[in-house]
Amino acid sequence: MKGNAVSDFVTAGIIAGLLLTVVAFSGVDAVECYLCSWSNRDFWNMTGLCYPGNFTSNYGIRMECPKGCEMSFLFDKDGIPTHFYRNCAPANRPISNQWKTHHNDYGYRKMYTCDWHLCNGAMENLAPSSISLFLVLQLSMWVTSFFVNAVGASQNARVIQRTKR
Repeated sequence: MKGNAVSDFVTAGIIAGLLLTVVAFSGVDAVECYLCSWSNRDFWNMTGLCYPGNFTSNYGIRMECPKGCEMSFLFDKDGIPTHFYRNCAPANRPISNQWKTHHNDYGYRKMYTCDWHLCNGAMENLAPSSISLFLVLQLSMWVTSFFVNAVGASQNARVIQRTKR
């Protein structure tokens, strides 16, 4: 049984979109991360250039990190920040792309792990993976629409030619 040309092109467009998605999200060996730290006990660090709100991309040291990046706040029992750092994520830490809070006897830690280029630079990021996925899906929809319209136009042209005969 012969397949419908339109459905064949739609299927091809979906497959192409899936392949583009796989290619877009594979092959990343390491990401670049910012490295810096701040402590409220550091007398010379009064401006806290690493601290959120003061941080600029010109300040932090950049380093290739095999797994991903992290940002971490340490707070005392009263909720006062005592330390903040940006670093490579350790190999044993899961990457969540969201803030997690861990409590202990001394206070608590807020930690953010991520796995894209310089993701520990800004406090609020939209994951590039979300943007990439959106763009890949848009591209696959456009390709599918193009092929569907091309096949439809081709079939319409054949119908017009048959009616002229």
